[in-house]
Amino acid sequence: MKSRRLLMIPDAFWGPDSGACAARSAAQYWADIGCEVAVLAEGQPESSARPSVTWFQRKPSRLVNHLRGGQALQQFRGVLDRFQPDYVFFLGSAISKPAPFFVECRRRQKPIIALWWTQDFYCSRTYACLGSGPCDLCVRGDFRPALRHRCYYGEPGWGKIVAGILARFALRRSIQLCDVLLGSSQAQLDLYRRYGFRDQPVSICPLFFDTRRIENFESTIGDEFVCYGQARFEKGWHLLAPILRAAPEIRLVLPFYTSAVAERALREFRLGEFAAQGQVRVVKGVGWFSGVGAIVAGARGVIIPSIWPTTTEYTLLESLGLGKPIVAFAVGIHAEAFRSGESGLLAPVGDAAAMAQAVRLLKNDHALGHSLSRGARELFSRLTDPERFKTAFMQALEEAAGAQPGGSRGSPTRLAHAA
Repeated sequence: MKSRRLLMIPDAFWGPDSGACAARSAAQYWADIGCEVAVLAEGQPESSARPSVTWFQRKPSRLVNHLRGGQALQQFRGVLDRFQPDYVFFLGSAISKPAPFFVECRRRQKPIIALWWTQDFYCSRTYACLGSGPCDLCVRGDFRPALRHRCYYGEPGWGKIVAGILARFALRRSIQLCDVLLGSSQAQLDLYRRYGFRDQPVSICPLFFDTRRIENFESTIGDEFVCYGQARFEKGWHLLAPILRAAPEIRLVLPFYTSAVAERALREFRLGEFAAQGQVRVVKGVGWFSGVGAIVAGARGVIIPSIWPTTTEYTLLESLGLGKPIVAFAVGIHAEAFRSGESGLLAPVGDAAAMAQAVRLLKNDHALGHSLSRGARELFSRLTDPERFKTAFMQALEEAAGAQPGGSRGSPTRLAHAA
């Protein structure tokens, strides 16, 4: 069988961040089904890292690249000329992919496969949530709700909000040129539909994860809970204080990569008082392999306070892989993957009292903890099944080929009818 050449454009590819780890896993899966893979991304390549890919270092994109193309588009054209891909795969954040890239792919009749991890193709703040839960007020392209809810205050700031809105207007038409859409949940496909994607073939694929991250950790059952890996504070950090106040008997560990982030969390979300009382233990300057992994492996359970409809999350997968019971809000992939009481405990979105009750139940019921641990490992196996990945990717290639002139297609699942 002739090797198919696939150009992948992720947010990042090298380094320890979850997005980069997931991108490397994706590249390996494409290679496993016979694709020759090239990657166009920012950052410096790591010679010792797998998988083996053809590497193109990407120039950073700015607002002008969304509106007029500029040097970013010139570089993209050069990569297309040199690598001559049969397919182009966009992965991750949409706002980091200049709109003219999609137009150029269509001009050259290069099939486009896309998997968007966040709702940043419509949300001015990247993470589509307000204080009470998920927000989809701007999903149809009207950004007046972003102004009404004062989304320009704090981070990311007024200037970035305006630039982001302009970039999203530029993206709105060109992003529709995707030939095949991948997603990790029905909720994600529903957002695609409501946003206005045309009736593309769709496929739900498992979650990306490199199992080597958890190979050298021995899981035990301790007394402390842990909350970690929530990269953006707007994802639910403000709910931790009410949870702790409602469950004063629990002990929580908060590991942070930097002291600055730790101090900000303690200050902005009034967690310092709980640290002073001994209910919260703060660990600074640690990453997954330098402390966080061991903390999670020895925890009683993991609290995920995210109110954002996450599509894929390394915190979730690391915890499940180590057999850790998870307490989360019923939103995003959590709502679809978990059976509350079997593989985790779910609380209504934004309900801190209900989450506190679930944490207390897990602390006091050891038999439940052991049962949830078994369910967590079983769920991890299903969510990261490599064979399901290969099936989804093969289907995506077939549908993308069929979307081109002269291509053939069977009976794909289409966005309008995805159940």
